Amino acid sequence: MKLNLTVAFFISILGHCYSQIVINEYSAANMNSTADNYGEFEDWIELYNTGGADVDITGWYFSDKVTKPLKNLVTGGVVPAGGYLKVFCTGRDEFSGGNLHTSFKLTQTKPEEILISDAGGILIDQIQMVPCQNGHSRGRTTDGAATWSLFTSPTLGASNTNAKQEYATKPLFDIASGIQGGNINLTISSPDANVSLYYTNDGSTPNAGSTPVSGAILLTTNTVIRSISISSDPNIPQSFVETNTYFFNISHTMKILSICGDEVMDFINDQAPGSFSSNFRGALEFFTSTGVLIDEGEGEFNKHGNDSWAYDQRGIDFIMRDQYGYNYAIQDQIYRGKSRTSHQRLMIKAAANDNVSFESGGAHIRDAYVQSLSQVGGLRMDERSYEPAILYVNGQYWGLYEIREKVGDSDFTSYYYDQDEKYSGGPNDVQFLRTWGGTWEEMGAPNAQNDWNTLVNFIYRKRHEYSSKF
Repeated sequence: MKLNLTVAFFISILGHCYSQIVINEYSAANMNSTADNYGEFEDWIELYNTGGADVDITGWYFSDKVTKPLKNLVTGGVVPAGGYLKVFCTGRDEFSGGNLHTSFKLTQTKPEEILISDAGGILIDQIQMVPCQNGHSRGRTTDGAATWSLFTSPTLGASNTNAKQEYATKPLFDIASGIQGGNINLTISSPDANVSLYYTNDGSTPNAGSTPVSGAILLTTNTVIRSISISSDPNIPQSFVETNTYFFNISHTMKILSICGDEVMDFINDQAPGSFSSNFRGALEFFTSTGVLIDEGEGEFNKHGNDSWAYDQRGIDFIMRDQYGYNYAIQDQIYRGKSRTSHQRLMIKAAANDNVSFESGGAHIRDAYVQSLSQVGGLRMDERSYEPAILYVNGQYWGLYEIREKVGDSDFTSYYYDQDEKYSGGPNDVQFLRTWGGTWEEMGAPNAQNDWNTLVNFIYRKRHEYSSKF
């Protein structure tokens, strides 16, 4: 009995010592609010020391997976007494100049968990992530408190102040998006008290200046309805946006894409290819050929291709952004013959260099056919897998498109080759360069472009030496 009491007392003291370190705040929605020491807007965790003595966490562990709690060994870092330690979740796996980076990034919409364990593998703190909107964070209501709150102004490295309540509930639609059998009367509601509902029917993001919801909305033609809930309580932030596309009198034999956003029509209609060089935010819904919703989310659209931008039907890329809090990828086995079921990036390709509408003799299938033939033939090249689809833009029919797999993406290399985007040395690093007017590092180890330039210069020098002999 004496031995048991001694052990119990020792464990109690040990637990009390380590419990002074807590996960105090986190954000996986940091696209433009807090930069790390590389100038990048990355996911982050804040640790807080509730005790009166500094704690060195060298040899501890971080993880984003309950099944792998000792995923990332901490190589350095001290949480000062009554102070904070910033932890950037970048995948760099380094501790340099007082800056701590984990070997993993965070995904809030899966959602993942954040775990910290001591050098003995004992779990010190753990939190289930809950999605938040871009630029927001979640943290303890006050430093070290037992309760958690929402922060519309994150406080990384400072005291948790101005905590908010949970977002207003996202509006509820009584009719699912997709192909309708006839005219519908859509009802939008909310279970919350003291909220106002607003909506748009042109694909734009709703706000307090949009049309108020008052009674059922009659829909008779293809329409994108987007709605938001805004509370009268200033401590309750506005809800996430609900986006539904309703189709009428259509029939397709291939999958359907619907995209919308504030700048989508400007982006699509502008004939000047250089006018929209930056990404813009929007929503995407992905349907079966019969109009049943497969998956949806919000992300960024950007210009794709070159030839298509001479015409009205343009190519675009879509990047699902977990930071917006809706989804991290389209979950579907999009491409026939491919087992992959998660796609963060989609090429929505207009096939303008082979389009029968624009070019004499065009077929709209040759590039897709050749790359599909390579797959069927087992050539094991990085083909852009192909799936035809019909595109709607803010509810307007925009024609036949190709969904193509994005090969220049870390999700692609991770799935097919088990090579993720990493920054530290190691056999799985990917050095990926792009060239379009210039050459730049898309992902991988630093100085990859310098290594490439060295190789190119070597080849040119050897070519010159060879040529000079004749």
